[in-house]
This record gives sequence, C-alpha cells and structure tokens, in this order.
Amino acid sequence: MRQWKRRFEAGATAAVATNQDVVPVSALREAHQRIRELERLLGKKQMEIEIVQAAREVVKKVRGCAKGPDVTQHPVAAICRTLRMARQTAYYATRVRPAGFYRRLADETVVQQIRAVTNSRATYGYRRVWAMVNRIFRAGYNRKRIRRLMRMHNLMLSPRVHRRHGRPHLGRVQQPTSNQRWCSDISRPIT
Repeated sequence: MRQWKRRFEAGATAAVATNQDVVPVSALREAHQRIRELERLLGKKQMEIEIVQAAREVVKKVRGCAKGPDVTQHPVAAICRTLRMARQTAYYATRVRPAGFYRRLADETVVQQIRAVTNSRATYGYRRVWAMVNRIFRAGYNRKRIRRLMRMHNLMLSPRVHRRHGRPHLGRVQQPTSNQRWCSDISRPIT
C-alpha cells in the first residue's frame, strides 16, 4: 500500500512539475481502447479505399468483382460489402448479346407470311397483320414479334398525323357585340 501511495505522489509531483492534468488509470484505459478502435476503423476505411480503387480498374476491364481478389488481395465478401452489392452479383457472368435485334432461325418464314398478308392488304398495321397471319397460317405468333419483324424489314405503316382542317383556333373566344345568345336550341314547335 505504501508503494502505491509513493508512486501516486511521485506521479502527481511529476504531473504538477510539467503543468499537466493528472488522469485516472480508468480514463487512460478508455482512451487506449478508443485509440485501438479508431485505428481499427482507419484500417477498415483504408481497405475500403484500396478495394474501390482496384474495383474501378477491374470494372474498366471486366464487368463484376469476382476477379477482385486477384487484384486487391481482399476476399470477395469484403469487396462486395464495400461496393454494397450482393456476392451473387459478383459471381454472375453476363453473356454478351449480339448487337441489334434478336433474330431467330424461323424468322424468315414469319417474314414471308407477313409479306403475303401485307401484299394483299397494304393498309394493315401490325395489329391487323398479326391477327391475319395467326388466322390464315394457324400460327400463334406474339404481337411484339410481328411488330419487331415488320419494323426490321420496313413493312410498318407511316404514323398517322392528325391535322386540323379549316379555320385554326387562335385561343380567344370573343363576342362581336354584347347581349348576344351564346347557344341556341334547335327544337321549335311545329305550326
């Protein structure tokens, strides 16, 4: 007990000699624990920065982050957590689609059937052509497929433009004189 008292007094005189506050040991432990926690968070943020920088390079080259561990030396779970995405998305391999419209092998026969209908009825749009092709050739084609094929082969009708005929409306309603009737009734008694 005396040794503890001597150490306490020596610490107090040393602190007073350097004009510093005397801090209890529990506060010092809490400060050290807080420092350790902040260092851990700083390391975590540094890892996230490394992952994001490497992911930017990976995304430029290859889509996805499944190749991230080769580049960053961090596990895929940490990479996905940092990028806020599911791990399943990271492993998902996207397939490259061909440019332009999707084409089927049987499209040529469908186009011939469409041409057979449009040659006889040139004013039919894709909805009527779809109905006629399905009725005449007993097929069950989708309306969107018929529309896509007609658009690809320039068989679509030009869009109708609704034009006003006659005098254009200028947006003003004006009476020539006051006390005139705005509307009238066409019923009249027969005499």
